[in-house]
Amino acid sequence: MKHFSHPTTRRGRRIAIVVFAATFAGFWLAGGAKAVRRMPAEPSAQRGAVPADEQRPRIEFLGEWGTRGEGPANLDLAVAIAADTRGQVYIADAGSGFLHKFTDDGHPLLAFDDPRISNPVAIAVDSDGDIYIADGRTGRILVFSPTGDPDHEQHAGGLGRFRLPSALALDADSNLYVADAGLGAVAEFNEHGRFVRVVARSSAGAQRVRMPVALAVAPDGSVFVADSGTALISKYSARGEFLGVWGRQGTSVETKNPVSLAASDHFLFCFDAAPPRLLVWTLTGQPSFEMDLGSRIALSAGSADTRASLALVQHDELLLLDPSSGKVLRFRLEF
Repeated sequence: MKHFSHPTTRRGRRIAIVVFAATFAGFWLAGGAKAVRRMPAEPSAQRGAVPADEQRPRIEFLGEWGTRGEGPANLDLAVAIAADTRGQVYIADAGSGFLHKFTDDGHPLLAFDDPRISNPVAIAVDSDGDIYIADGRTGRILVFSPTGDPDHEQHAGGLGRFRLPSALALDADSNLYVADAGLGAVAEFNEHGRFVRVVARSSAGAQRVRMPVALAVAPDGSVFVADSGTALISKYSARGEFLGVWGRQGTSVETKNPVSLAASDHFLFCFDAAPPRLLVWTLTGQPSFEMDLGSRIALSAGSADTRASLALVQHDELLLLDPSSGKVLRFRLEF
């Protein structure tokens, strides 16, 4: 077994690369998914309906990985998760300040920190493997190379400056979307980091958001925004057009405290913390089902634990990061 090498120092950072074998027990989903009775589609789902046999993905619980603790390869208060096109998994830890890279089944590959990061709240990875980190205390968005070396800082452009960046997402062309809960806005930047547009803002009429906390970009370029102020999810086109709102009270899949989103070719997945549930819609807005996760994840209302987050690994595996236990839950998706 190869242990962590001694950290090297560069601008006050420590980088440790590790490779070791890990084993864990697998568990299989024995229930908990509740099919949703077919209902009329929500506002954004009137056209392009997914065929009936694609309305409901099968989700199988594979198991979990992760070790609670401080330092490289351990998860102290892990609050954000992302995956790249190679299936590698990235985790930002607000407890230790470390940024981690793992294989999808939990083998550590890389861990590093940076003195400019004091409270990481969001993480994303582009098609080249560059790592984007949002810091909630300083409002900075920093970009690192795939090996953890500092690259550049993303500036706010037309937003003036970031106040409280709360979520990051990248599309297939490496366009960056930033949700800023302090500004009440979601902005798009191109692959060169240049400001493109404000997608949603607190004063933008029908496109209004109050406190955006989660983002997802589907393969077709659709942008989804979860808002803790309204407890709703908004959908926008790749051109920034407002398409509708999901999760309204009284609908078959109702959002109460949406905190994380992930999108596949056909489905939008939402982790809702009140109570812990996985909510699923087709990308056209047809409610699919909800899964009670209360037996697998325990959240403390009003605490940082509610920052549990989702990531899709190569579109056939869904990961759920549980800050309260320091575990990553794995689910296989079958469409």
